[in-house]
Amino acid sequence: MIKDTSGQDIIAKPKANKTAFIVGGLALCFLLFFIYNTLFKTTDAVVDIDSVELAKVTAGDISRSIIASGKTIAKNSKNLYAQEEGIVILHTSSGSNVLTGQKLLSISSPSLESEYQLETKRLEQDLAQLDAKSVSLEKLKSTNAYKVKDAQLKESFALRELERSKKSIDLGVISTAEYLKAADSYEISKNNHAYLKINTEQEVRELQKQIGISKKQVEVRKKTIEELKRRLDNLSLFAPFDGQLGTFNIESGDFVTKNQKLTSIVSEGELLIEAAIPESFIEYIDQDTPALVEFGEKSVNASILSISSEVIEGKIAVRLALDNQVQLRNNRTVSVNIQARIKPDTLVVKKGYYYEQLNKKFAFVAENGMLTKRSVRFGLTSKDQVEILSGLKAGETIVTSDLAQIMNYDTLTLRQ
Repeated sequence: MIKDTSGQDIIAKPKANKTAFIVGGLALCFLLFFIYNTLFKTTDAVVDIDSVELAKVTAGDISRSIIASGKTIAKNSKNLYAQEEGIVILHTSSGSNVLTGQKLLSISSPSLESEYQLETKRLEQDLAQLDAKSVSLEKLKSTNAYKVKDAQLKESFALRELERSKKSIDLGVISTAEYLKAADSYEISKNNHAYLKINTEQEVRELQKQIGISKKQVEVRKKTIEELKRRLDNLSLFAPFDGQLGTFNIESGDFVTKNQKLTSIVSEGELLIEAAIPESFIEYIDQDTPALVEFGEKSVNASILSISSEVIEGKIAVRLALDNQVQLRNNRTVSVNIQARIKPDTLVVKKGYYYEQLNKKFAFVAENGMLTKRSVRFGLTSKDQVEILSGLKAGETIVTSDLAQIMNYDTLTLRQ
C-alpha cells in the first residue's frame, strides 16, 4: 500500500523581484531630489533686497560704445626732409623752440649752383640772339619794301613805254622791232615785280619763324631757370610754424640725399587725440561724434574732428579734438571711448555684472517679492547701458549687482 506523501511536499515561495526594487529605489531618489530642488533651492532660497542693486528698464536712447587706445599728437606736426642733395649746415640745434620762418639749416650744392649759372648765361645768349633777329627782321622788311617799290615803279615805267610804242607804231613812227622791244621790257619788269613780292614775303616769314623758335627756346630756358631757382631756394630749410624741433638726424658737414628725413617740428599749443578703430564701426560714427578720453584717473570730453579714408590692417584712423586743453604731454597713450551714433526709441537698462555673468543671455527680474531668472536678448551696449531687444518690458526691474551667490538659482525669494 502506497503511503500518502502530501505531507512531505514543499510549498514554493515567490522570489523577490530585484529589477522592481532597483527601479523603485531610483524613483525614490529622483523624488527626493525633486523635493529638495523645489523646496530648498528655489522657494527656500532667500536674498535680502539690501544686498542687491536693482535697476528699471526704461525707454530711451542708446549709443554704440567703441573703446580704443589712442595717443596725443600736436595739432600741427610735420616731418622735415631734404629737398636736394648736398652738404648740410645746421643753424640751430635739436629740441630748440623756433618761430615761423626761422632758418633751420642750409644745404650746399655746387653742382646745382653751377647749373643755375650756366643756364643763366645761356638765357642771356638766347635773348641777345632773339634781339638780333628782331632787328634783322625790321631791316629785312625795310629793304624788301624798297625793292618791291622799285620793281613796281619799273613795271609802271615799262607799261607807259609800251603804250607810247603802240601809239607810235600805229602812226608809223617806229618800227615793229622797237615795239616788240618795249613789250619785252614790260613783261620783264612785271615778272620781276611779282617775283620780288613773293620772294620778300617768303624771306620775312622764314625769319619770323626763326624768331618764333627763338622765343620758345627763351621761354623754355626761363622755366628751367625758375625751376633751378626754386631748387636753390629749397636748399635753405625754414620753420613752417612756431614750435619745437625734434632731434636732428644729421650733423653739420654731413652729406644728405634728396628726400632724406632731417628732423621734425611740433607746435606747442593745442593737442589732438589720434586713435585707430575697426573698419566695421565706421557706419556708426561721423564728424562731431562725442567721445570720452581717459588718462590715469582723469578724463575729458572730446569729439571726432576727422576720419581717415584709408584703411590700414582693417582699421581706420580718427582724430579727436579735446573740449578742454588739459595738462597732457605730446605722444602720451590714452584710452578713448567713442559714443557712436545714437539709436533712439529703444529699451535700455543699466549695464552691470549680470551682463557678463549670465553670458549676455539672462537677467534676474524682481517682481512680487520674487527674483526670477529670465531669458533676455540684448543688443547694443554703451559704457553704462545695454539695449533690450526682447525678454523685458519697460518698467520691469532687474538685478544689476554681482550674481555670484544666486546665479545658479532660477527663482528666489526677495526679502524686504
